[in-house]
Amino acid sequence: MYNFYERLNKLGINCPKPEIERWGKGKWDDQDFIINNIRISIKSMAFFSNLLLLETKDWDADGNYIPNKKKYDLFVIIRLKPDLKSFFRTKRILYTNFLKKELVREIITAIEFEADIPGYVEHEKLVEIIKENQILPQNVFLNGKIKMDAENYYILSRDFTKLENIKSLFKTQ
Repeated sequence: MYNFYERLNKLGINCPKPEIERWGKGKWDDQDFIINNIRISIKSMAFFSNLLLLETKDWDADGNYIPNKKKYDLFVIIRLKPDLKSFFRTKRILYTNFLKKELVREIITAIEFEADIPGYVEHEKLVEIIKENQILPQNVFLNGKIKMDAENYYILSRDFTKLENIKSLFKTQ
């Protein structure tokens, strides 16, 4: 989130600092940023990913997020390195049933993360893929390796709009 904040400031867009508030289990905030009444959701993925995946059960036909009944105007995609699943797998703790919070916090805070922002997706694009039924079904294998644990809408990274173009969205406000 700080990566996005820093990039917007470099583009000359006045952006509030991200809140890093901790919520109780099962509770989520409504958005990551609101800038000039534009509601922005940050979506993270592994550094090697080229798909934005959104579980179909969480979105209505108008592209509204069902759990909080909100419409997000933009989805900003951030790719993180290292990939935590792979990292936990190498530490032999990915499939452990019980992990102490302190251990997880210690492991994660010791990692130096890198991030890149391949772009963003506007709400209208989400509605378009919902209407086109652009879905990866549950239980299919992505790249022949990763079994999809849920049905997901997907958006290819080549369909993301470059972050530099975000400036034009705030000029019309």
